[in-house]
Amino acid sequence: MALEKVLLYLIDNSGPFKELLTKVVNAATQPLRLILYCDGITPGNAMGFDNKRKSIIWYASFLEFGILLCHEEVWITIASARTVWAKKVPAGVSGLTRRILREMFIDQDIAGRGIRILGQLLRVCFHALLADEEALNAMLYIKGASGLVPCAVLCCAVNKPLTSDLVGGRRSMTQRSALLQDIGCSDVRLIGLKSDADVWAQADEVAASKDTPGFKLKETTRGMSYHEDALLFDIPLRQHFKPASSTSVDAMHVVFSNGVLPGEIMLLLEAMKKRHGFYFQSLRDYLGPWKWSQIGEPADCFNERREKSSNAVLKIDASHLLAVYPAVRVFVVEALGKSTRLVNEIDSFLSVCAICDLLVEALHCPAEARALVIADLLTTAVATYLEAFKKAYGLEAVRFKHHQLLHLPGQIRRDKRLLACWTLERKHITAKQAFSNFCQASVMPAGALARMVNAQVRERMHACMYMHAWCASLRGVDRLTCAHCT
Repeated sequence: MALEKVLLYLIDNSGPFKELLTKVVNAATQPLRLILYCDGITPGNAMGFDNKRKSIIWYASFLEFGILLCHEEVWITIASARTVWAKKVPAGVSGLTRRILREMFIDQDIAGRGIRILGQLLRVCFHALLADEEALNAMLYIKGASGLVPCAVLCCAVNKPLTSDLVGGRRSMTQRSALLQDIGCSDVRLIGLKSDADVWAQADEVAASKDTPGFKLKETTRGMSYHEDALLFDIPLRQHFKPASSTSVDAMHVVFSNGVLPGEIMLLLEAMKKRHGFYFQSLRDYLGPWKWSQIGEPADCFNERREKSSNAVLKIDASHLLAVYPAVRVFVVEALGKSTRLVNEIDSFLSVCAICDLLVEALHCPAEARALVIADLLTTAVATYLEAFKKAYGLEAVRFKHHQLLHLPGQIRRDKRLLACWTLERKHITAKQAFSNFCQASVMPAGALARMVNAQVRERMHACMYMHAWCASLRGVDRLTCAHCT
């Protein structure tokens, strides 16, 4: 769906959106910076054997919306495709993402010719590619955490050594070269951050080695899979899409959703059980008197069902974990603060909680100057946590998501805020409803796309809700005045 046409449709049919976009356009002093998000959704029965409604969806917005990016209404649905069909497309999700970007930046030339909205000619540049780890791997056509170089477009860190290699006496890559660092490295200055030119050069090396005996080895050592239709191998698109500069790891999935925090809590619980006899029941007893106003009881986050299903990580959704981790920290400090047998484990847990505190602040921070301060504090906090974690549990317990923490401060400095998927995951609720009640699966993507845009038009949020948050994000910066905030 053409970006300009969607914007014009929303402007014509949604007064609040038109008022908000007018403010953005009038305040813009440079090309609007586009953010593209991609994810998979499963409408209907997620456990069904043959779910033909399972789809991939792309949303877009502009960085200039600032703190309002936490509202679903500023994210526009621009494309959707059924998963069974996407698998048949050359290069899959990467090929589809490439086609979306080519249509916007080469066919429509929104960066050069621009788009005309609200009586003005606006140019749009590509700024960020946001997604969880699985979607990023699919869009970039890289090997990800299972590869030798899991962070193929951001840095040169290699994967941690396999236990079988260590038992067999094989030296790891970091032992063979002092220049290499594995994903357990805590210093972002040592992991070899890549530039866009570095990524393109490596992609060209992989492409040039096609049909040679060393092709598979080249793919393995570069962490990339080759396909001529994949995003990284589109030469004309490189002037618009900058892989190292624009790729953004998602803080929600890295830390909260099956991330380092639920893994850390589970490791701590196992250590508590082994050395003090405390486990899920102890947390339930402690949190029993605690009350929440909206999302249930804190103790329910550690109920018997979660206790049985939790193995490597605590089985809990990101929203509940975000609300309950401060209570767990209080329990650790009060019940285990004087423990001499859990010093390293407690230090590791409190360190990851410090990271969570900074991320929560960054999510709600309207001031760009404060965001830069948070980024500096986060750099130190991540380094402290990674060292504490390795001291408590060893390198073998390190996950790729621990390494991804190192890239979050740089993203905050680039964007002057924290981009995360909380809002987009919430928008999936509307998307799943839009994909329902289709008799023919072949017409579902286009029909669902139209429903998503119309659902955005039907939102009844009053304009002043937008404008108040907009003025709050600019107050003291651009010195704009607004009748809503006086």
